[in-house]
Amino acid sequence: MVCNKNFWTDIIDQPLEKSAENVESIMQGQCEDVRSASRDLIDARFVKLAFTTKKTTNMWTSQEIKQQFTGPKLVKVEETALDRTDANDSYSPSDYAFDLFTSEYKFRVLTMRLGAVYPIDLILDGDIFCQTWDLYAKEVQVSKKNNLIVVQNDDQLKDCLEIIISRNEKMKFVVRKMIESERAMRVNAGDE
Repeated sequence: MVCNKNFWTDIIDQPLEKSAENVESIMQGQCEDVRSASRDLIDARFVKLAFTTKKTTNMWTSQEIKQQFTGPKLVKVEETALDRTDANDSYSPSDYAFDLFTSEYKFRVLTMRLGAVYPIDLILDGDIFCQTWDLYAKEVQVSKKNNLIVVQNDDQLKDCLEIIISRNEKMKFVVRKMIESERAMRVNAGDE
């Protein structure tokens, strides 16, 4: 017997079970909070990282030399492909950065591997990780090997951010140094 159920109706109306859709607004909230707490002396950004390649020398690598002698490569191209953006890219994780900065200094607090659903990976500044690795809830996966913590939901992310931001000496030092420097720079700029 053939089933006549439409499987598509079930997925269209149901929300994702482990959606990470709130992560960007949580992180943008942190950006606003640091500006407010520092009285606009420190700015912050949560941005998707973009990578480019650049050549640092005119010398060819051995692989580039081999390619010169092997001739052109054949690339398989799908002739029936639609000329559209691949929706798979919106599900796949991308790297993001959470940075603090002033007119003179910058500090990368963490990078994040963020996709459409949890879990998400946070790779912390090395000193911050060393000072906080034992403070996270037992449900949070921690890897000392690569300064990584893995969070499973919005609440865990918020709890981890509280630890990362307010429970280590490096963050206190860096933030105070940035504020002190920015104040001095603004005072000096006003005297000229």
